[in-house]
Amino acid sequence: CVAVFMVCQGGAKGEYTPTEACSKDTCLYSYSATLVKVMGETESLFRVSTNVTAICESVGTIGELHASRYCIELKNTIVSPQEDLDEEGLENIAKQAKELLKEPFCFIQTSDGKIVSVQHNHDEMTSVVNVKKGIAAAFQGNFKQTAEEVEED
Repeated sequence: CVAVFMVCQGGAKGEYTPTEACSKDTCLYSYSATLVKVMGETESLFRVSTNVTAICESVGTIGELHASRYCIELKNTIVSPQEDLDEEGLENIAKQAKELLKEPFCFIQTSDGKIVSVQHNHDEMTSVVNVKKGIAAAFQGNFKQTAEEVEED
């Protein structure tokens, strides 16, 4: 598994320093979203569905914060238009689906739940990177355990 994820490159905001390997725990998720792609004056609406495998690769630090690096593989990805498209539009959707499956990606998450970096191959299409960032954002949370206002009726 680790060799597959060596293609993940990029740096966090701040320097991530791995200190030890994770136990290689694996989590499986299903992800779907309806997205709007804007190209000039044209908007295209499409849906992305994929199975997400998340593997904790390493734990470390960013400054004073503890952090973990997770690597993601996408399988059974389906990108489908939500409107009628011409042949060129359908080919573009198929190309994006292929790009999503092609390369795994990684993200760094601090111990308080923030995603501080999404690491991907830098030659990927912007729309593909944006979908990957959306998938990583689904893992973000508030782990500070701070009190939140609770509204009661």
